[in-house]
Formats: sequence, C-alpha cells, structure tokens
Amino acid sequence: RKIKKQDILPDKIKINKNICKAERQNVVFSFEHMTKDKTFGITGCKDKDNFCALVNKLKIMSSKTWQDLFNDGKTNGVELMSVSDMKPRAQNALEQCHGVDSGDRVYIARFGDCRLIMRRGTKCGRVAQILAAEWQLGDAYDHGS
Repeated sequence: RKIKKQDILPDKIKINKNICKAERQNVVFSFEHMTKDKTFGITGCKDKDNFCALVNKLKIMSSKTWQDLFNDGKTNGVELMSVSDMKPRAQNALEQCHGVDSGDRVYIARFGDCRLIMRRGTKCGRVAQILAAEWQLGDAYDHGS
C-alpha cells in the first residue's frame, strides 16, 4: 500500500510520549541547547574533516548505551569534567546553554583532535544534549602535556 501524505501528518500518528519501548537504550542526540558562541558552536567548525569526524563519532556513539560509552573510557567513549575546570571563554559559552553553570559536570567525547561537550538529558536518560564543541584543541580546556 502506498503511503499518502495525509497518513503521516502529526495528528495522525499516535505516540505514547511517556514510554520508550526500545529494548536497547542507545544514546540519541539533541542539538537544541548547543551554544551559539562562534568558537564553540556549530559555526566554529571550519574544517570539513572535523565535521566528517563529528558525524562519524555521532554514528558510533548512537549504536551504544551510556554504560557502553563509560566502559569504553575517555579515548573511545566519554569522560566527565567540571565546567569550572574549563577556560573562562568555554565556561561563558556553556553558561549560554539552558541550565548550565560552573558547578555542573559535562561529558567529553573525543573525535579526531576535537572534543564534543555534552550533558545527559534530564527528561530522557537516553538523550545526549550537545552543548558545545572544541574545534581547536586547547580552546576549551588545558589538555596537559
């Protein structure tokens, strides 16, 4: 049967908003709260290789649960960092994001020489809210030697 446009209109699709029936609770991503800061926002990406690395990282992460990401460690998974440990410019960019302050901890995921800065969703634990990206190593925090 061919699907007609009127069959897929939002008022025709019944969604139970309170229950996710997925067996495996893979991470899903939201960019709703991403900073608009020109250094740490999506427009800060000036290199197509970095953008491709980001898309690839999101693809890999979306096939995993949060527990998988923790088990993978900081190189392949995620690590936690306090916002207060970041450089002032990054702290200010993150504080532009809905409900983020210097006392919060965020998750860091590596992709190439860049970093993705995110937090776990408050209403749905599967969600990774993308807050910022460190497109140039060392812009957001000191990486040590």
